[in-house]
Amino acid sequence: MLKCKMMNPDEIKKTINYWIEGAKRDMTASEVLLKEKQFPQALFWCHLVLEKLLKACVVKHTKTQSPYVHNLVLLAEKSGLILSENQKENLAIITKFNMRGRYADESQQFNEQCTPEFTKKYFQITKDFYQWLTSKMPSL
Repeated sequence: MLKCKMMNPDEIKKTINYWIEGAKRDMTASEVLLKEKQFPQALFWCHLVLEKLLKACVVKHTKTQSPYVHNLVLLAEKSGLILSENQKENLAIITKFNMRGRYADESQQFNEQCTPEFTKKYFQITKDFYQWLTSKMPSL
């Protein structure tokens, strides 16, 4: 496995800010998609929100670039955060929104799963994670 070089404090701050700002924009996009009843797309963006925030947490914790992965559970493990089993389970479910939103063979089944109730549930879980994760970030 490649070893990542340590980042200096300015690089760390800039990278964390990049991920946080991206997550903020993606949270807004997810909210708009939810209001427009574009449920699969809203959940796809929910995944992106958490991926970006977890990558910011990884950078904060390791002082290196985050890995080029989309697995939220893996990113959470690398971030040094202590998660409950329920949080880990929710991240595992939300990770699947990434793949199901991208690939046609999984897309139809995912679209059917994205009822208003299911989508609102996982949007709220994402929003709660968003607030919790941003509370873990330094003031930038």
